[in-house]
Amino acid sequence: MRGRSRLLIGAGVVLAVVVGAFVLTPGALARSLFVLREQRTSCGEVEHGAQGGGIPADARDCLDAAWESGAELTVMTPTTEGDPTFTYYRVGGGGLEIFRDTTGDTYGSGTWSRSVCPGDDLEGALERC
Repeated sequence: MRGRSRLLIGAGVVLAVVVGAFVLTPGALARSLFVLREQRTSCGEVEHGAQGGGIPADARDCLDAAWESGAELTVMTPTTEGDPTFTYYRVGGGGLEIFRDTTGDTYGSGTWSRSVCPGDDLEGALERC
């Protein structure tokens, strides 16, 4: 009986470590929320040729027009080394949600993140994020 109890406790500890390491991390949670997200109208995909560049005016107009109804914009920005990183801007219901995927960045964090930005429009929300 004593050996069985130790086995069960050991299995429970292993399970807790696995769940904590892979399911409950902020990056894993952000990725899960992204994968399970509600599909929205696309405002397109932007590919920057160099670091930075921001959101082009036509994409900003698209996101603003869909502020309540919902839309999504995908922006790919390469790192200094040329690795792709992705930022997904999502609007709908009067808010902005930003997902960042840096899993392709060899020298970076290699994880996902999520921000929720309050505001009355895209500019206001971006200023608060």
